[in-house]
Amino acid sequence: MRVSSGDVLIITLIFMLVATMVVELAASNPTTLTETVIKVEPALVGFGNLAGDPIPIPGTQFTVTIKIYNVTNLYGFDLKLRWNTTFLQYVNHSVYVPGDTYLDGVLWNPILQLADEVNATEGTYWIAYASMLPAPSFNGTGTIFTMTFEIIKQPYDYETGGPEIDPIDTVLDFLSTDLAARALEGMPVPIAHSVEPAIIRVWEMRWVIAGTISIAIVPSAINFGENTTISGVMSPPRTANVTLLYRVQGETLWKNLTMTPIGLEGKYAYTWTPPKAAVYELNATWPGDPNTLPASETGTLTVNKTIPTITIDVQPTHVTLGSNVTLNVTISPTILGANININIQYRLQGDANWTALTIVQTDSQGQYSYLWKPDKAGTYELRASWSGDQNTNPAENEPKTVVVGVQPTEAIPYVVAGVITIIIVAAAIYFVKIRKPK
Repeated sequence: MRVSSGDVLIITLIFMLVATMVVELAASNPTTLTETVIKVEPALVGFGNLAGDPIPIPGTQFTVTIKIYNVTNLYGFDLKLRWNTTFLQYVNHSVYVPGDTYLDGVLWNPILQLADEVNATEGTYWIAYASMLPAPSFNGTGTIFTMTFEIIKQPYDYETGGPEIDPIDTVLDFLSTDLAARALEGMPVPIAHSVEPAIIRVWEMRWVIAGTISIAIVPSAINFGENTTISGVMSPPRTANVTLLYRVQGETLWKNLTMTPIGLEGKYAYTWTPPKAAVYELNATWPGDPNTLPASETGTLTVNKTIPTITIDVQPTHVTLGSNVTLNVTISPTILGANININIQYRLQGDANWTALTIVQTDSQGQYSYLWKPDKAGTYELRASWSGDQNTNPAENEPKTVVVGVQPTEAIPYVVAGVITIIIVAAAIYFVKIRKPK
């Protein structure tokens, strides 16, 4: 049954009078307020958490139930609910009147609807219903209505002063609540009652920004044994540590290189000598903090095989047969280290083929000294070579020359014999030609 606007005005004035009588009755007999209660349930509804995790907005909805407990002779009610429109948005509601229709409802048919108005902008809901004769009074406990809301705001911690994550409580309560029993002599009888609102708790969201970190590799192409500098800048700047990782291009797993500090300006730098020749991927990673997202960036470094140099220093460069020659062999760079097998070869000048002389192993400085005694006279060429490895290219020196002469002691008999022969020949000529008999 519907009523006119004039009837609503009259009934509203009656409810206002009832409200005044309820207040006076409550003041004179406060103990009755504990008998009948209008509750918003659940009493506490919470969203978010102490960690500051975000609430899905939009999409997070909840429903509250407005119930009346332990009421006697209820024949009508006038309620005005309110909510905080900063955090909550009205979605829908359901009225549980009358109890004839709804198992858990209130009041009995026939029913007069006086108000069912939602003002979503102001955040209010006005509901007023009354039974009409010959309807009996309602006694006991029942649901008046339910209402569904959606969370529309979750403040960041900095918006409320921070830095901790705090709960923000808003109250879902009533602007007014009037209950009336069946009228006596034409006037409604107010029902004393109490009200229990609900707390809607929205935890703050931790302020999180996107952090960035750069990586620069200078130089980005080196030879094995050389250094490169890995550097970069983190934004926003903060004092922290950046983790540097590396892997050979094509590999799956990252290996830990180092953890290096980030300075006050957000800069970091690290000098690295790669362990082998390869193409590397280098990664700078920062795990983030409660207010900043993690950051990561990857760069590439090419480490070429080193180009070694081999030298032979021959001392002396001129010797007589039977003497020793010292061959000082050096391979550089020294990072190649000890136990490098150097092949030494020789040949007589003019020969096409080389002959293996020996294989020497370098010391930690890439050096070795070898004594060699040529087995015959002549001019020799000497060379040293290395086949290289995974980190180093092959190398060979420019040939060095050593002259091996005949020993003086071996030539004396021949010289003496020659001199005697010359003397004999000269004497013979003298006697034959000069001293010829006359």
